[in-house]
Amino acid sequence: MAGLEPGQRRLNGPQTTGRTYRNLSQAVYGVRREDDTAVTLRAGTVLRADVFRPDTRSPVPALLAASPYPRQLQDLGAPVGVIEAGAGDFWVPRGYAHVIANLRGTNGSGGSWGFFDGQERRDLYDLVEWTAAQPWCDGNVGMIGISYYAMAQLAAATQRPPHLKAVFPYDVSVSAWEAANHNGLLNERFATLWLRTVAVLAARGDRLLRRGPSRLVRRILAAPSVHRRFADAGGADMVRGLQLISRAPHAAHPWDDLLRAVRTEHPTRDAWWDERDLRPLLGGSTSPCTSARSGPTSSCTCRAPSRPGTGCGAPRTSGWPCWERAACPGRGRACTSKRWPGSTTG
Repeated sequence: MAGLEPGQRRLNGPQTTGRTYRNLSQAVYGVRREDDTAVTLRAGTVLRADVFRPDTRSPVPALLAASPYPRQLQDLGAPVGVIEAGAGDFWVPRGYAHVIANLRGTNGSGGSWGFFDGQERRDLYDLVEWTAAQPWCDGNVGMIGISYYAMAQLAAATQRPPHLKAVFPYDVSVSAWEAANHNGLLNERFATLWLRTVAVLAARGDRLLRRGPSRLVRRILAAPSVHRRFADAGGADMVRGLQLISRAPHAAHPWDDLLRAVRTEHPTRDAWWDERDLRPLLGGSTSPCTSARSGPTSSCTCRAPSRPGTGCGAPRTSGWPCWERAACPGRGRACTSKRWPGSTTG
């Protein structure tokens, strides 16, 4: 488990997001793990998810993370590359379930990946409601994760699933166009490397990612001297990793089709990109929210404050206290907060 106590895995720089921790809740639960859980969507497509939950008979709140990145790698304990679903070894021993799901067409999930399209948003609604309906969940679902996982949070919020109680999007864009293009010009190097890397990894399963060589990789990454080096990893390190992985072969469909759409078929902001823009859909979303990083492409929508002491206008729901000292400038603008649900950070 992760934390600050002796014998616990120390959270490194990227995982703490620069926070100073104090008065942390105690890690009191063992962990139950259920790999490759089937999540059946409304139209019958089956997604695959790994579920980590506290060893208790009492229902608990759940934290959901979803992306096309391999769920099998998310428990390596090091924030490298596509390992961005959140530190489950921190949250689960403290009473939260952690659900890590693969989106359509990736790592055992059925269907075909659509690159931030409308179908993905509907799937995220179903994922939230499936999580809330599980016997180990108390009906309160939040979403966490970095980058793509953060975009998935806001995509889910646009659908207003009734059991989505909080999102925490970190390092996020609300527009696929703005993620792929900088000032109107395609970021060719990154877009190509990223899509090809996702294509390569999406076809890999348990045989490679949970067994065999991956076991040795896990042991190496767990070494304190190796783990500490990730605190200083930057964008150049990520690009080198993408270059290495992207050289492996991948299936032509849908990956080359999507790459061609991004690079040549839709060079300007058109209807194809508009389908992948969350801004028109986020207005009026009522999910309590906080954004760890704000910028030109960062957004976090919450309801306007309704009464004193309610943070971003969120009702005080059992299991999900409002964030204290939160600043919510209004609908459609970024929220910031200095406190997580559960009062675990200062």
